[in-house]
Amino acid sequence: MLRNLLFFSLLSLSGAASFAAVDLHMHLTIDVPLSPFYSGSLNETVRAKDWDSRFKSKLDYDTLEKSDLKLIVAVIYINPIWGDIEKQFDAQMAEIQKFCELHPQWKIVKEPREAQEEIAKGNKVFVISSEGGWFFKEKELFDKLMQKYNVRILTPLHFSDLGRRIGKAAKQKGLFSPIQAILDFFSSNKYEGLTPMGEDLIQYLLDKKIWIDLSHSSQPVIDQFLKIRPKGYPILMTHTVMKKYYGTERGIDESLLKIIGEENGAVGLLPSAEMLTGTPTKDTNCEEDNPYLVQWKEVVAIAGAKNVFLGSDLNSPIKGLPPAKSGCPVFAEGLTTAADLKTLATVQDKDAVGNFLKEWELVRPSQN
Repeated sequence: MLRNLLFFSLLSLSGAASFAAVDLHMHLTIDVPLSPFYSGSLNETVRAKDWDSRFKSKLDYDTLEKSDLKLIVAVIYINPIWGDIEKQFDAQMAEIQKFCELHPQWKIVKEPREAQEEIAKGNKVFVISSEGGWFFKEKELFDKLMQKYNVRILTPLHFSDLGRRIGKAAKQKGLFSPIQAILDFFSSNKYEGLTPMGEDLIQYLLDKKIWIDLSHSSQPVIDQFLKIRPKGYPILMTHTVMKKYYGTERGIDESLLKIIGEENGAVGLLPSAEMLTGTPTKDTNCEEDNPYLVQWKEVVAIAGAKNVFLGSDLNSPIKGLPPAKSGCPVFAEGLTTAADLKTLATVQDKDAVGNFLKEWELVRPSQN
């Protein structure tokens, strides 16, 4: 108990000392699963030149340094078409490990306390995550990879689960909507919520203290999870927008935001023009003219500032944001690369790192 009190005291002190931004969902190594259609990689210079670039890298060492991010959830995505799950995982982790070797101020961390200690030293940290739990069908390999690379967050559902093995994913709009429609047409899955394999995966993640990310989950899956989650277990949705504007379950519902605000949890708001479609804006001031800031203000009002973070989804093949109106600092030049995330320091809570680590600590409590 005393160690935990000291831990949270350190978090508060560090937050008061300086601002440190957090990104809950960033694909550092999407070039591996999207090859040969993707241009660039983590350890090369960024390739994206415009905010609406899709299959070009948007981050590298220089842009990450300019971003002011101190904690990044680094996401490993496994392409179900490309085969060889372990090879894809190994290749992506090798890229991240090489990055950390080249730039030793960046560290891969396994626990909340470790993250706090590294940040207190002036370092920046990656927390390893994986998106899509479909390869849980190979349980021994899945467990091996989770342990080998200390995966601490997992997104069970994703529209690219070809066999709908885990459950029903939320409906996508835009570029990937036709692909999802085709997959749904040929899928024989009769489950609206989690499949039996999906239920087993959720229990595995709870047992292993791997934080469950509800992004991409359909409403029946979310409802099912809320019934089985342990008391006090923090709700996590790493990269999303408001459902009432986006129009499908890919967005977060206000009722879930209220649970996060009243109990525990974290939500990452996704800065993408195609994800922010439908957001009402007014050409009166910077805050009301920017759809991201409009949603940020509304989400914060429901969930609380301490529970709202950036969830950029950078390097995934979605568009960024166009330049803001003249004189507006946030995304003044638009969101093209990770460097453009720096201006979010004006809206993210000043103790974002401390807030996130407190929530993560609820999933992975420190040893007394």
